[in-house]
Order: sequence, then structure tokens, then C-alpha cells
Amino acid sequence: MSLANYIGPTGWSLEGAVLQIVTDHTFIPSEVQIGAGSSYNFPTLSITPKSSSSKLIFFSNPRFYTRSQDRTGSGNALFGNTHIKIDDITNSSVVLHDEWINYADSQSTGNTDGFRIRYPVLYTFNNTVTTQRQFRTRAEAQSGYGSGRIGGEGYISQMIGEGE
Repeated sequence: MSLANYIGPTGWSLEGAVLQIVTDHTFIPSEVQIGAGSSYNFPTLSITPKSSSSKLIFFSNPRFYTRSQDRTGSGNALFGNTHIKIDDITNSSVVLHDEWINYADSQSTGNTDGFRIRYPVLYTFNNTVTTQRQFRTRAEAQSGYGSGRIGGEGYISQMIGEGE
């Protein structure tokens, strides 16, 4: 069902309207090291769209640590190369959002406590169904490089907004 041409009782169209917003705030109690070639899946967020012609806007704010012990060895292993990806679980598709998270630099190499940073993850998906859709943010440490690390002791907030 498309709501794009709906005219309400006052003559307003729903084009451009926000149809719904779903949110999740999950506390991650401790940091997690991600081995090279492995992933960490942040919590899954679900939405059941109200329109089959809407846009779904996904947002999350994962926290990452950069620690020198994640980068050992020689060559490329001196650098962590973690990617931030968005999984559209329902459609088995993946969006690469950011690369080279957790890399070594002068701020992080000698600091055993590490550097903490949140990344804003934002992406718009076209929608054609009114059945449940599921999304999540994923951190993936690339093979051939050092480990990655997600930050704990904080919340990851996620949101999906549906707009016509």
C-alpha cells in the first residue's frame, strides 16, 4: 500500500511525512577485541513499514577503541583495519559505511588506554514491503591486519525512521 497520494481530511498529502520511528539503546558493558577476519554484530533493530513506497533511514552510533596491543607484528599487522558495515538482514545485503577504523597513529600507538571515538552511521534504504525489515551495524576486522575493538562502558543508540 502506498500512502504517497493519500489526502487526509484537511487536504494534506503524506508525501514527505514521517510515518514512524523505532529506537533501541543497548548498554555494552565492556570492550570487545575482534580478531582479524572476524566480525562483531551490534544489536539488530526491526521495523514493520507502514508503506510499500517509503524510505527507511537507519542511524547508529557505535563506539570504537584504538589500542596498541591490537596492532602487533610487522608489515600490515602494525595497523588495524576495521570496517563499519550496515547489514540489511532481511534482504541479505551489506553496505560498507567506513574503512580503516582502529588504525595506528601517534595518538594511539603509545597509549595503552587507547583512543575512543563514536562514528555516526547513517544510510537510507528504499522500501517496497510492509513486512518486517531488520538492520544492524557490524564491525569487521579485516584479514591480514591487526585486531579491531569495539568500545564498551556505554550505550549504542540506533534508530530507523520511515518517511514517505
